[in-house]
Amino acid sequence: MVLINIRVMMNERQTIKNEKQMSIIQHHKKNRFFEESSMKHFIFMIFFIAIDVTVRFFFFLRNRVFLFIFFVIPITSNLQNEFAEAGSNSTIRLFFHQNKHKI
Repeated sequence: MVLINIRVMMNERQTIKNEKQMSIIQHHKKNRFFEESSMKHFIFMIFFIAIDVTVRFFFFLRNRVFLFIFFVIPITSNLQNEFAEAGSNSTIRLFFHQNKHKI
């Protein structure tokens, strides 16, 4: 009788431990989900604010020369540099291929 009683108590203790572990795991899962969702909201908020500021800047900008100097010229020069870097290798190959018989 005493043995059975001890066994029942041990089983109860084990179930209580298991329940505590499960509640801790569920608590961590909830916290992790909350952290991930809040991080997504934070990133979305920053992205939205950046878009909002740029749209306001472009719409309320009255001086078109300023826009041209600070945005259009650097973007086009950057694109020209990238095309020049990408095309330099193929241009050299094409030159040697066309003038192969002369060299």
